[in-house]
Amino acid sequence: MQSGSARIITSSGHGSSELTKLTRRTTVTGSSSGIGKGLAQQIAAYLTHRLVATVRNASKLAEFLSPSERVHILDLDVSLDSAIDAAIYSTLSKFGQIHVMVNSAGYGLMGDIESALQPKGQAKAPKRVEINLWGTTRLLLHAVRVFRDKNPKSG
Repeated sequence: MQSGSARIITSSGHGSSELTKLTRRTTVTGSSSGIGKGLAQQIAAYLTHRLVATVRNASKLAEFLSPSERVHILDLDVSLDSAIDAAIYSTLSKFGQIHVMVNSAGYGLMGDIESALQPKGQAKAPKRVEINLWGTTRLLLHAVRVFRDKNPKSG
């Protein structure tokens, strides 16, 4: 296989135990738009993958992603430890493990930097820092505990 080429794995020719080994459980935050949305759609398309798609408002996913045996949709506010705990617990209850955590949740800044530095823009800055910096940090701390303590040592 050439570098950069993709290989599609189907159930034909593989035993169920081999497919189980190939199953990846991925959590994507910020799944309603941008990179998070595109990634969630790609992961959901793979039959050997399990996806947990999180957003602030799960109804935003209804137009392009539906819950199923392979797709778990959760509301998640990454600024709240209790919400992260609940999402991790729900994910582990549904799929047993988390292999990949993608944090795409966040608030963007539309416009130029000068506008962001005006009093109106500065009022929004603490919320952006809370979500974009501390939300990411909180989520990754919780994920590392799962990677270390809950996932089997064999991978």
